Amino acid sequence: MILIYFILLFIVYLKSKSVVTFFILLQVVSLLGIVFIGQDFPIDTFFKFFNLLLTIVVLTLVIVPWQGFKNIKEITFANEAKLKKLTKFLLIISIFPFITFIVTSTFVFLFVDDINKFKYAEGVSDEFYYSLPFDVRAIILSAYLYGFSYFLIPLHFYYLAKKNYKLSFWCFLLSLNIILFGLTYFSRSAFVHYALIYISFLIILYGTLESRIKKIIKKTMVVSFVFILLYFVNVSLKRFTEDNLYADTIPANSFIQDPVLYSYFDYLSQWYYNNMYVLNTYEFKNFNGQLSLQPLLTLLGQYGIISYDPAYYYSLRQQLWPLHWYSFNGFVAYSIYDMGYILTILFCSIYAFIVVRLKPKNNQMPLLNLFLIVLLVQIPILAIFYSAVGGIVIPLLLSIPILLYLKISIKKTV
Repeated sequence: MILIYFILLFIVYLKSKSVVTFFILLQVVSLLGIVFIGQDFPIDTFFKFFNLLLTIVVLTLVIVPWQGFKNIKEITFANEAKLKKLTKFLLIISIFPFITFIVTSTFVFLFVDDINKFKYAEGVSDEFYYSLPFDVRAIILSAYLYGFSYFLIPLHFYYLAKKNYKLSFWCFLLSLNIILFGLTYFSRSAFVHYALIYISFLIILYGTLESRIKKIIKKTMVVSFVFILLYFVNVSLKRFTEDNLYADTIPANSFIQDPVLYSYFDYLSQWYYNNMYVLNTYEFKNFNGQLSLQPLLTLLGQYGIISYDPAYYYSLRQQLWPLHWYSFNGFVAYSIYDMGYILTILFCSIYAFIVVRLKPKNNQMPLLNLFLIVLLVQIPILAIFYSAVGGIVIPLLLSIPILLYLKISIKKTV
């Protein structure tokens, strides 16, 4: 039912040439993957049917409002001098995490043999980071500073459109902190995360680029795809070739029995079964906002501003999701367990309202809007994995002084 719904939705919006078709396509491809992994979820009770409808409604609320993002011909901003000052600030502040992540990931790839143990065994990764020949606080600080790198993506496209290729290149290079951060703990999702954001922006702002740049980007993306694929395969082989525990979890009715190959489809499509399972075991016991505010709560707890122990969150996660505390459960399940039914619908409705307000007018997109869009766009593109709200909370806070600075500069110009 949900697959048919999104296929029909894709057909409806196919001719709109907006980014919404890309978001819907992600859902369709993900749901098609269920056929290969044998993880369909039977809808045989009213409550299961209710949760299926709820999943459709919530996903529709965060996807469909993006239909207005199309036919953009120009990115606008009034004060170029102030913008360059901000750009240089963001580039300089991004250098520190860039270097830190490269050094850390190099040590990780050279000296970590067991990836699964490093990622999932309690205390193993922390012990490794503390054993590095530099202060671990550099990694901790970089883990927060790299949030500024998200804003370099819209600036990269802005300077591309303005033909300032030097600044555009540096913005792109240091925006890769998003990937480098993931490399410090063997994350496959970091590449997917960045690629989905970049592709979304490319679709949204495609009309602002000249034909020569479009050709260069297409060629670069092909080369990047090959590199990403090689990394993805390499990490997958190391993690799952000899992982008997993972192999034993493959359903007998799955068309794929090879653990490595199965992991690719499972990565893409497991959210649907997990989402439906945890929603049907929901007993109104929530995380009370911890899923969405985890990074902020952890930061405030570290500095003693509030009394908060992350260990309680992980314990609660295992309590509420005993079989799925470590898996991709999808945006809907995360939201319901974090906020409940009513607040989830309210949150998604407010989100939809904000997205509609940010859409372009007269084929023009204000640069200020793009600083918010680069964060908000992560919710629909990552909905097939988890809720991106927790990952954008701190960058949203970082965007406040940036937006205030730029708005003040506009007023002075006017």
